[in-house]
This record gives sequence, C-alpha cells and structure tokens, in this order.
Amino acid sequence: MGASGAGLPAAMPQPSSLTNESANFMKQPRFLSRFLIYKGVECGSCNFIYDEDAPEYDCFIPVSSGRFHVTDCWICNEHGEIHPGYAVAGVPVNCDDIGEPIADNSALTDAE
Repeated sequence: MGASGAGLPAAMPQPSSLTNESANFMKQPRFLSRFLIYKGVECGSCNFIYDEDAPEYDCFIPVSSGRFHVTDCWICNEHGEIHPGYAVAGVPVNCDDIGEPIADNSALTDAE
C-alpha cells in the first residue's frame, strides 16, 4: 500500500491535496428547469455576452430540465425571446455560467 497508510498507492493524490479546480469536477450537478429564464453570470472580466452587437441577449433557457454540469441552452433576452442567430440549436453552457432564474418561461414552453 501507499506511504500515506490510507490504502491508496503513493502516486494517488490524497483528498487534502485536491485543488479547487479538481474539487469543482466533484460538485453535484445543478438542477435547471426548461420552464425558467436564467440570467448569465457576470464576474468582473467574464461577462457572458454571445453577441456584442446585441448584448441584451444575456440570458439562458435550458433546452431540457434535469441535473447538469453542462447543458444545451437557448440564448435569449430577459423576456425569453431567442437570439435569432442561435435559434437553430441550443448552445452548450457550463452551469457555473448560469445565474439565478429571473422569469417564468412556462407560458412560452406550454405551446410546444
């Protein structure tokens, strides 16, 4: 067994040696609903604007509901209007880049 005595080979990283980055991969998936509109996360230098010519499209609607680390989303404005340049297919988005829900989208999705 390893030198740590924990039953792991010496080459294996010990839990106390995990970095923040590797700890992020171990987070639980986040639940997102396709019936809600979520604001994109702004964190100083990382403002998630997909189109600098149309910055009002800074929100997301998940394509489907469920628990995710990364999921496809529609790029939209705060009213749920899908960006015309991204209307063909959802865009893969890291759930860390999706903020809190800002509006109910169920009236728009009930028509599907």
